[in-house]
Amino acid sequence: MCSSRGLCCVTVLFSSVDLTLAVAVCVWRQGVSKQLDWTPRQVQQWWRGRRLQGKASEMQRFRETSWRFLFYLLAFWLGLYVVIDVSVLLALWFLPIS
Repeated sequence: MCSSRGLCCVTVLFSSVDLTLAVAVCVWRQGVSKQLDWTPRQVQQWWRGRRLQGKASEMQRFRETSWRFLFYLLAFWLGLYVVIDVSVLLALWFLPIS
């Protein structure tokens, strides 16, 4: 995490690759913050908000999942209708109870 004074404080990471990446991102954030005259925290918040704009809302995901469920349910029943002869189904359905 970068401080407002431009110093980069990296928390404990698990490998040197992660450490190098964290330092590079922090240095990049500092450069962008100098160009925009923002604090590194403001740059970080802006990127977080920008990244969340592309995410679908919960309602949007629910609608998409509902349509997918209805489609596969219809496809399943239509497949049963095509595979199983209708006359066999009717014969089984209307069997007299003895």
